[in-house]
Amino acid sequence: VPRVFLTASSTSPEADALTLTPYLASMRWAAHAYIGSIGAAVNVQVAGFLGNLAILLAAAAACSWDVSHDYSILVYLMKTFSGDQLAGKLDTAEWKLVLLFTFGLFGPSLWLLEGS
Repeated sequence: VPRVFLTASSTSPEADALTLTPYLASMRWAAHAYIGSIGAAVNVQVAGFLGNLAILLAAAAACSWDVSHDYSILVYLMKTFSGDQLAGKLDTAEWKLVLLFTFGLFGPSLWLLEGS
């Protein structure tokens, strides 16, 4: 393994780009971990419909914050929910709202904001 991948921090920006240091320092990992962990809770309806909406609104806020770095979270959501829609896995109102958010609000609003 090249030493640059194991280095926690360095003085070279090129070397830092190959480590997890910038990602960890940006705190994006916290938003990504949250977004990746809520699916099971929403699927089993632990918090009920209103609780699920609150969980998903917090995820939408995390997504909105994350796109200040890059659009990878939008690409992830589009990939995930287009496949889930095609497979018929969006069987609850909550997941259908997430699909609407991803393709009807989040993606189009970023596209419009990028053009302005």
